[in-house]
Amino acid sequence: MDKHTHLAAPVRRAEALRRAQRQAASMRRLAWGLALASLMLAVALPLAGAGQA
Repeated sequence: MDKHTHLAAPVRRAEALRRAQRQAASMRRLAWGLALASLMLAVALPLAGAGQA
């Protein structure tokens, strides 16, 4: 293995790690948004039903 590929490997690994972390962060944000939306629906629907009754 020559020097160039030896030096480039950690850089590529760091870029892949950053990309994976950014992807995980966006997935986590999406999951939190879905959880909050479902929680709001779970609270709002019974209240709306009680208001109509």
